[in-house]
Amino acid sequence: MKMARGGHLAGKGKSKTTAYRELSISKLTRDGLLKPNMQYKLEWKRRGRVVAAITITTTEQDKIKLDYQTAFDGQDKQSHSYFVGLCYTPCHLGGKRAWFRCPSCQKRVAMLYGRTVFACRKCCNLVYPSTTESHLDRQTRKLDKLRERLQWQAGFLNGYEGKPKGMHWRTFEALRREYRLIECKTYLEMNKTMPLFGIDAIQSLKDEIAEIKQWRY
Repeated sequence: MKMARGGHLAGKGKSKTTAYRELSISKLTRDGLLKPNMQYKLEWKRRGRVVAAITITTTEQDKIKLDYQTAFDGQDKQSHSYFVGLCYTPCHLGGKRAWFRCPSCQKRVAMLYGRTVFACRKCCNLVYPSTTESHLDRQTRKLDKLRERLQWQAGFLNGYEGKPKGMHWRTFEALRREYRLIECKTYLEMNKTMPLFGIDAIQSLKDEIAEIKQWRY
């Protein structure tokens, strides 16, 4: 399946990679999902709810088949089915490393990003969040990722929620401590541009950061 660079892949301007579904060759390899003649479903979740899914079928000809549906802005669902090539390079200590062949440009890549179709970052005209973010942006993005793992409502100003069903208490406490550490740092960063706290409150946040860093999960 030949796709032109840009066009409907790129859209207008550059979006961030986090706005697209990610397909990682290293994760598929690590989970043993590139063996021939397999079929399985991958899901993307937000707050424990499935928001997208894709069926992957492996073949014996160094390629995988992607099957999924998309629907945007109230439009009817569209079905997509096409092959993505694989290639391999030798590792220094033996073995080989797998790569995707971008369906658009055919270049060797480790990640594909999907919205309507899956392609490499350049063909989708995407940028990494870190290239356009301030330090405060990065901090709040980390908090959002932790809130997603904790299945809490998005937005760090929404406060704390309880332990998600099925999560071990030890995991929950570790994530909550990590969250509080980043949250304290975020408040200090915010205070640099819009003073929110007095001297005592700032010192209290710094003390809490030092205390959390000494904890051993």
